[in-house]
Amino acid sequence: MQTQVVPPQETSSKKAVLAFAKNALMQDDMLFDIQLPFDAIDAQTVNALSQIYVSATISFPLLDGRNPQTAATKKFIAKKCALLNDAGLVFGISIDFGSSASGESAGSSVPPSEQPLTLRTARDTLDFAVEQYPNHLELVTDGIRPSGVFSTQDIGTLQNLSVAADLFYTRGRAVPWFLTVIKPLRLKPSVFFHDFSEWLSCNNCNASSGFDPAQETHESIEKMQLAFLRIKYEEKNRYQLLPAVTDLVSLHGAFSRADCEESETLLDLSYNAMDLFSPSVLDLHMFFDQTLMEANTVKVFPTEEGADYMQV
Repeated sequence: MQTQVVPPQETSSKKAVLAFAKNALMQDDMLFDIQLPFDAIDAQTVNALSQIYVSATISFPLLDGRNPQTAATKKFIAKKCALLNDAGLVFGISIDFGSSASGESAGSSVPPSEQPLTLRTARDTLDFAVEQYPNHLELVTDGIRPSGVFSTQDIGTLQNLSVAADLFYTRGRAVPWFLTVIKPLRLKPSVFFHDFSEWLSCNNCNASSGFDPAQETHESIEKMQLAFLRIKYEEKNRYQLLPAVTDLVSLHGAFSRADCEESETLLDLSYNAMDLFSPSVLDLHMFFDQTLMEANTVKVFPTEEGADYMQV
């Protein structure tokens, strides 16, 4: 399937989105990559976009979790993201940390951010963004300048955090399982990504060593994910949940490769795949208590209708 990047002005309002979606219906076998302002998201536009293959990106303002006025903005944004999720639309979130008005493109009902860029506002914004289950994160750090509340060291920290989030979450295709897996660790996403950035540095996976995330295959990233998750689960004394975590990450990873690379994967699992796809896995502690382990091997493979699996 080919991808067409749609100019932002073609989806800059509700009227524009509806017109775009109507025209897009006439184009077969095309994935449309669009920018979607918050004010254009409602039941009508979501229904129109559901008729085509689309990947939308929405822009977030900076958010300060300790500011009482932020609560209303979060509620507004969460409702819009829920509409997209309920319809099964693929969307990502863009956060421009380098813009003093991060949020201008989010729509008139979301005022331009008046929050100063600090590590706290950056982390609060990232945490809230991940909670919306975005398919991908676009974290822009270009153009950040030191200020009285944001030092040169803070800039480096945020840049490392952004690289780690991009690698682990977006390139690692972690959206189906990320929040489920970090819940037992009792870590906020930003803290988890910060720890992962330090792990990358300790393993010479940084720019100074020639490491380029864009050159990593999904399989190699998955190995990093599993290695780091093992460390964190051991740190938190959650050893008993590791087989379920490993199965969950591996199974979803194999499905994503079957869809994206049309590749086959053989997996040795500790749990039945049907159980791993059931709602019970959303609570790993409950899953561990109520689900029997069942060593088995499955083959994940591509089909014309999408990825599938069979017992081997």
